[in-house]
Amino acid sequence: MGYLDNTLSLVFVYNAKSDRLSKMFDFAHKLTNPSTYSCDLCLLTHGNFGERQEWTTFLKETDITIDFHHIEDFEDRYNQKYTYPVILIKSKDLVTLLFDHKQIASFKNVSELILSVSGSRISELKSLNDQNQLT
Repeated sequence: MGYLDNTLSLVFVYNAKSDRLSKMFDFAHKLTNPSTYSCDLCLLTHGNFGERQEWTTFLKETDITIDFHHIEDFEDRYNQKYTYPVILIKSKDLVTLLFDHKQIASFKNVSELILSVSGSRISELKSLNDQNQLT
């Protein structure tokens, strides 16, 4: 089944809202002044007109279960708040921080994000998964 079973996943929370007006504003903001756009995760994973091809390929090929959220649906579902964007590890009912907004901002491109998620942190994810299997 790959590295993770269905009790463990990653949760990506974009610094964006899901309503139509916010999406239109975000689109215009990314086009006109991307250096001041407040969602570094959005800039890494999406270009102006959709997902970056490298990101799309990663999502299709990875064994990692990944859930994506906008601010309001994440906060409604998990009753937690962060400075967004964030990437979290979800194990059963426990959600813990993997990368905070500053770490995400430090990634130079989507390749670094992919390597960080799938490479250096995969052993941590496997370890958490193994611990969950024992309980």
